[in-house]
Amino acid sequence: PSRVAEALECRIETPPVDADGDPLRIEVAWFRDGKAQSYGRDRFKLGRDRGIHGAEWACEVRVSDKEATVTARAAGKQANTPPTSPTIEIVPKAPRRTDTLACEIRRESRDDDLHRVKYRTVWSVNGVPAVGLPENATKVPPDQDRLQAGQTWRCTVTPHDGRDDGKPVSADVLIQNSPPTTPRARIVPMVAKGGDTLTCDVTKPATDVDRDPIQYRFYWQK
Repeated sequence: PSRVAEALECRIETPPVDADGDPLRIEVAWFRDGKAQSYGRDRFKLGRDRGIHGAEWACEVRVSDKEATVTARAAGKQANTPPTSPTIEIVPKAPRRTDTLACEIRRESRDDDLHRVKYRTVWSVNGVPAVGLPENATKVPPDQDRLQAGQTWRCTVTPHDGRDDGKPVSADVLIQNSPPTTPRARIVPMVAKGGDTLTCDVTKPATDVDRDPIQYRFYWQK
């Protein structure tokens, strides 16, 4: 079977020979689903503009001399062409634990048969299928401690034209470390005298969404 994206050729495997040596006239006629097509009697090869898949094509070759005409016919069904792979991207490109991951299609699939293309999306984390997500989810929310620094998340998208799958395509992102929040501090005593010892007290500790241990470095200026 041929596909829409391929040229269709009516090929004469055995050239005709006239026993009397008379000159021969060779013509071709094309049929789609039994209906004659107006491609011209000398067009043995068709391009890609032949309609959608499933059509049955036939070529009929007529060979004639001055006295008689013989006909040979060949037929075949046009096969479905799977859609091309889309171009995808996960955003943001450098996500953190509190971000929502989104698998976005940057360039749509092309379907030579003009079928409507749909997409199936699946997620995995560190090579293991992600759990707790809706079927065909295009986004991963940051709830339920789902995202962790150091994880690699992958989005895989498979195009489908209602008949065949196209080639799946994937994109990856690495969950980045989140810096701790800014703490608050004060100097005690606030009004110092000569001989007093100054202390830098942390009045509001920093927090870290990745739950990493927090250490402080103190710098003094006067």
